[in-house]
Amino acid sequence: MQTQKGSLRQEQSSSVTAHGRYGRPASLLVALVALLMLPGSVAVDPSFEHLRLFAFNNYGDSSYIIVAELKFFDESGDPIATPCTPAPASCTASSEDSSYYPASKAFDGSTSIFWWTAQYAVTDQWLQISFQQPVIISTFSITPSSNTYQRPKDFKLQGSSVASPSPDKDSSDWVTLR
Repeated sequence: MQTQKGSLRQEQSSSVTAHGRYGRPASLLVALVALLMLPGSVAVDPSFEHLRLFAFNNYGDSSYIIVAELKFFDESGDPIATPCTPAPASCTASSEDSSYYPASKAFDGSTSIFWWTAQYAVTDQWLQISFQQPVIISTFSITPSSNTYQRPKDFKLQGSSVASPSPDKDSSDWVTLR
């Protein structure tokens, strides 16, 4: 399995960072503020209680989208803990193939068992983690399954601090980070 490193900016680079709130160089603060500015609005707080991977499709397999591991890293490059319990922390998904392949498997630190969407659910699927307190992420990585056709192809990473964000892909509850 090859891990895909994500960027929080739309660039060709395999790993570009947008740093968090504390202890970062001013130039990175400017980059993050520019990244999170919406036309005619103020900057969005870069900390989020909820993060989700929204996959529009996979690489052509008609059966599943599969993610072995989704990791988030802070500005020091250290992994951010992704516990799915206790409440209010949770791991949810738009669909799950079975209780053996739940959303929590994408956050458990193991790449041996995965999150699978429901069979034939290969468009507009999301995987979400809700944290006990807001987190600031710098980078992320996706480890897909060994079947390259079932990994997410076109996707966006989104953050929200709304108490119960809408699952809709176009909801204003979400800020697109990548």
